[in-house]
Amino acid sequence: MSGGTQSMYDRHITIFSPEGKLFQLEYSLKAVKNCNLTGLAYKDSKSISVVVQKKVPAKLNKNDTLLDSSSITSLYNITDGIMAVVVGLPADCLSMVYKAREEASNYFYKNGCDIPVHQLCQRIADMNQVYTQHAYMRLHACVGLLVSIDDENGPSIYKFDPSGWYASYKACAIGTKEQEGNNSLEKILKNPSEDTTVDAVSCMVSIIGSISDVKSSDLEVAVATIENPVFRILSKEAVETVLTTIAERD
Repeated sequence: MSGGTQSMYDRHITIFSPEGKLFQLEYSLKAVKNCNLTGLAYKDSKSISVVVQKKVPAKLNKNDTLLDSSSITSLYNITDGIMAVVVGLPADCLSMVYKAREEASNYFYKNGCDIPVHQLCQRIADMNQVYTQHAYMRLHACVGLLVSIDDENGPSIYKFDPSGWYASYKACAIGTKEQEGNNSLEKILKNPSEDTTVDAVSCMVSIIGSISDVKSSDLEVAVATIENPVFRILSKEAVETVLTTIAERD
């Protein structure tokens, strides 16, 4: 396909190319890949751990020396029992978080209980899918994981993307090095340890490089268990302890 012909299908996200592609959807997924962040979630029957790289966006780091890097995060609480891991364009990620919180709040107001994680992910996916049908809407360059200790299903991981697709996972990576992360998670699932946090952080270490390349300040780690279903974000000291455990094990 020539560049001129392809541009005809670039103008509106609602028009399929002869090859059956929505180019604007592909561009939004490409923008997520270019965010230079990778996140992942890993679970067993009793707990769930989430790890995501903590980086200040390159442009901000270069142009804004007064920026407080501690305010940069990819982990957000949607409800007391549901956490979101989002990567992509920062503003688009925040928009998806706010929409998720609004959906969760409306559900609680109408039903008097927290929304199940699978229903929340389905509603977010439905909103994303609508964006692919209207030319006046721009797709969100955001891919996310919703994680929760579900009352019925136990530890749960759900992934959504700009196309409106979503699914449940045993373990999942998203972001720039998604494929490398999923490959590492597959290996861990074949020979898991008794600590999901160690396994999840170990997977992230393998993605980044080696244990010597990773500092506690480079990672955000959150953990929830059946006994304590509210996600808690580990301190730098706690993350350093996990990194030390991995170094000694390896």
